[in-house]
Amino acid sequence: MGAAVPREDLIRLIKDDKWSSVIARLLHQEITLDDITRAITEDRYDTDPDVRFLAAIHIAMSDIPLSYNPRTTVTTWMRKQDENIRTRYFLAAALYKRGGRDPQVVELFEAACQDPVVGNYIGQFKQTAPA
Repeated sequence: MGAAVPREDLIRLIKDDKWSSVIARLLHQEITLDDITRAITEDRYDTDPDVRFLAAIHIAMSDIPLSYNPRTTVTTWMRKQDENIRTRYFLAAALYKRGGRDPQVVELFEAACQDPVVGNYIGQFKQTAPA
């Protein structure tokens, strides 16, 4: 794994609409439990939608299992707490990747796979998700 990219740099890339660069960088660094904990307990409340989007990307790209409380929090966030549909798409992908098959998760995940911007990345989870 490569050196961690500073969080501020990742947020700047998202603000510049270069989220695919964020994913490319995150593919080469370890996403830690601390990253996921921060995403779920702090960043989801941030007033900046780009910070929330980065949090959702972190959760989706991570392979860290979500216990009951974090999974419930992510599900609630996906359902009604974010106005950015692509943030919700990444949250649905995170849940789907971890075996979530709630009808709303599946519906958002399928819509995400059709999205011209995020579909190629999120569609990869179809191959890696447990049935």
